[in-house]
Amino acid sequence: MTRWAPHVRRAVTLGTLLSVAFGPMGAQQRDDRASTLAPAKLRPRWLLSVDASSAYESNVLFGAQDTPVADAYHRVAAVLTGGVANTRTRLDLDLRGDVVRFARLGALDRETYDVGATLFRRWTGRLATQVAARAVTSIAPIGLPTLSTTALLPLTISRTQSLVGALNARVRPRVELSAALDGSRVRFDDTTFAGGTTFGGVIALSAKPSMRSTVGAVLEGRQAAFDQTNVVTEALEGDFRRDLGPASLRLRAGATALQELVGAGESVLRPSGSLELLRARGSVAYSLRLSRAVTPAFGFGRALETDQFAMSLQRGRAKDGYVRLIGDASRSTDPTDPRVSLRFAALTGEWRHALGGGLSLATVGFARRRLDGGRITNTGGSLQLSYGGGR
Repeated sequence: MTRWAPHVRRAVTLGTLLSVAFGPMGAQQRDDRASTLAPAKLRPRWLLSVDASSAYESNVLFGAQDTPVADAYHRVAAVLTGGVANTRTRLDLDLRGDVVRFARLGALDRETYDVGATLFRRWTGRLATQVAARAVTSIAPIGLPTLSTTALLPLTISRTQSLVGALNARVRPRVELSAALDGSRVRFDDTTFAGGTTFGGVIALSAKPSMRSTVGAVLEGRQAAFDQTNVVTEALEGDFRRDLGPASLRLRAGATALQELVGAGESVLRPSGSLELLRARGSVAYSLRLSRAVTPAFGFGRALETDQFAMSLQRGRAKDGYVRLIGDASRSTDPTDPRVSLRFAALTGEWRHALGGGLSLATVGFARRRLDGGRITNTGGSLQLSYGGGR
């Protein structure tokens, strides 16, 4: 997902903030004495990252008004992370804060704060578990009177709480089983936007027929209740991964069933999956991703089927500095109402240079466009100074 990912994807991500915890939590262990989850000694370690930036955009509201409105804004963000660990257990904590202030459009000023905790435990060389919780609050002081669901900018107060529990087990020398349960609640103080709750689970089985290949299957179910609608999705996908020297290929393919339990009660079956190609050699790396998914879109009160294309090309290394180009395009539709169609495209360029002592300087330029309706365009750029890596 690129930095300027489509706004619809942001709303979906808000509802499933911690679903990334589904992945395997550690590499396979040769015996019970090894552990990838924690250092050998119990000790707290705290790290602080801070970044400050100034930016300008030609169309800040991105469709909320007929006439484009340009503005400059400033952002300060900080992340404090730390925890304690021993040979089998690790507790990670993090505190994050983000403040944005606009030069002209004070109604768009916003603050975001969140706190999270993750507990890892490796019980044996074959079994590991984790539990993670996060609470996020995003505040825009007075909102925007012209805001509507077509503006795709839910900038009023929103609150999200998420909890996920997961396990990873090596059931055979080359076979792994992963499972997770998660739940989250999203609330908007502005009733224009639909909050709600979601609950889901996933089971993934993978095997390594060779040192370079992994095959498996993923079964996922999810229920989301919002805006007087109860949506259930059930997905079954095959998973194939292959190392190709300096490159790696991952293919997931299957189908997702969507059912609305309130209202028309329609049920549809849609193809879903993704294709990812990653390659890195020396200081040059690139990635390519194609994906299709059906997920509930909190803030808009419906489920959306999203096709997305994303690519990136990077030259340089993170510790020394790099130049990166990112492209992103997507189309989101309601599988039960083809009249709903949202299409976006974005191109972002970033240059980052390490100044030493944990400091880095970056410049970012972007252009993004909404391709349906009035074909709304927004361009801009920013200058950022970071300490400790930033966010």
